[in-house]
Amino acid sequence: MSLASISSSTYPGHQRDTGANASDIANALTQLVASADPAIVFASLQRVCVPAVCDQVTVTLTGPDEKTTTATWPRGSAPSPGAWRSAVELPAVGEHPAYAVTFELGWLARNATEQDGVVARLLAQHAASLIREQRAADALAMACARADNLALGLMTNREIGVAIGIIMERHKLSAHQAFDLMRRASQHRHVKLRAIASEIAETGVIEISDKVPLIADGPVPPAGS
Repeated sequence: MSLASISSSTYPGHQRDTGANASDIANALTQLVASADPAIVFASLQRVCVPAVCDQVTVTLTGPDEKTTTATWPRGSAPSPGAWRSAVELPAVGEHPAYAVTFELGWLARNATEQDGVVARLLAQHAASLIREQRAADALAMACARADNLALGLMTNREIGVAIGIIMERHKLSAHQAFDLMRRASQHRHVKLRAIASEIAETGVIEISDKVPLIADGPVPPAGS
């Protein structure tokens, strides 16, 4: 069952006489804040539910190290004599830890009904789905970033290898000496090493100042070498 499936009827909510249409509740849910943090999403759900659905909402979050926090909206309100509780589990995804959430709707003037239980469960599941979607999006973004960094690293390593080979051949240096020359040229020109390597791979020439010797602590190369 979904909120849409009960939208054709009048849901009593906290107003026993006038009622609150379930479609209005569904529309209110579009105001929820999208976040991977359960505290943020369920706090926004509390404000959506009061007064459209109930008189009071209490959310209990149990997170890492079994640390538990409880928040009631409106703040400082008296306990509700009629309440319905629903629970959801949020598994850990990427850097986001696992959480257990208890979501309780309360009414001051009446007892909770079976229909209240359905609504409480659907609201909690809707909030949980938003959190899961945001966590999945975050995990995908991190995976893409790692893949991009890996691709960049592989490309950089290939260019550095090509540049070292060019320097070795042109200046009769060892691989270690060629890499050290690139490193010192990078420092002297204040340009990243991968940019130096890319330039050498493209032009076949390393541009170095006449103040930078081919070998560290060695003689300064003649002009134009």
